[in-house]
Amino acid sequence: MRAIFLRFFIAAICFSMFGTSAWAAEYVDISGTVKYDGTPVCGLVLANGQHVFSCSGDGAYELTVPLDANGKITLFGFVSGLTPFQQEFTPAELTDYTINMSTAGDEPELTISYGLDVASRDGWITLRGKVTLDASPVCGLVLANGQHMFSCNANLGIFDLEVPINANGQVTLFAFVSGTQPYSLTFTPRLIPDTNQTSSFTNTFGEDSDYIINPQSFTRNGDGTVTDNVTGLMWQQVGDNNIYNWFQATGTSDTTYNQGGAINACGNLSLAGHDDWRLPSVNELLLLVNNSMVSPAIDESVFPGTSFFYWTSTAHAEGVDYAWLVNFDFGFTFDGIKTNESNVRCVRGQ
Repeated sequence: MRAIFLRFFIAAICFSMFGTSAWAAEYVDISGTVKYDGTPVCGLVLANGQHVFSCSGDGAYELTVPLDANGKITLFGFVSGLTPFQQEFTPAELTDYTINMSTAGDEPELTISYGLDVASRDGWITLRGKVTLDASPVCGLVLANGQHMFSCNANLGIFDLEVPINANGQVTLFAFVSGTQPYSLTFTPRLIPDTNQTSSFTNTFGEDSDYIINPQSFTRNGDGTVTDNVTGLMWQQVGDNNIYNWFQATGTSDTTYNQGGAINACGNLSLAGHDDWRLPSVNELLLLVNNSMVSPAIDESVFPGTSFFYWTSTAHAEGVDYAWLVNFDFGFTFDGIKTNESNVRCVRGQ
């Protein structure tokens, strides 16, 4: 319940900023009850920038609110899991008025597609994306960790917002569009390097070419390692020219192919004063692929002598005998039998 209150409170703060008038407004008292299916419910009531919670047990609300320039009051009601209420009234209509909340029914689906980029302030990120309703861009309020904007400008549906990362390292993203349930998503931001894919192949927003952010950036440390400046991961710059089966690459014990886990290609690596090396996951190794290059699909000025096939630590979900590899000839993933031999490139960091 606290989480619900917090969501409403943040939304209220933002809406109260929008309701401020520039004239000496007349204030009136309004009151009533918030109900769902005849039962009083706890929710946020918002009217011309003023807000209150109906959480005393009887669903009641009382507010003193300013009239707008037309002498009207726009009343909102927000209850978690129910469709937002919105309606315009005269002051006389809002004496003991019952806000009847309703379920969504077969309403259109509100979605947000987004990407992340670095921000100008430490501890902040830039959040860019698009608000859509049944795949069509719409005007709405986008709110993330107390920062807000409307997706209502010339580029309908588009938002671009710098937001702080909270104490838990997370961002909670909301979208409010009239007549639909609010959108809510909490995530832990982790910057992903751009794929360098610039060609567009469809008219659908969300392709790689629509997000030209976080360009790949590497620092050659001069000690046989490379630091990814986007993810913070440190990579082995050049492999050891040996090939390993998957059991040896991961240090996994197998009676036939790696007895007692004696060989651990990355776990036993000591390089540049570090001994906490590991075999990367398939998602991590894919971050090195540069889709503007081919044969190899990796920047060889940073990672010279790259071979075609590299093991990852990610086992295949449908077969215990298979695991994922990355093909650096053309830059794609494929599954291979664990007893086959391929190259490794080790990584450290989280």
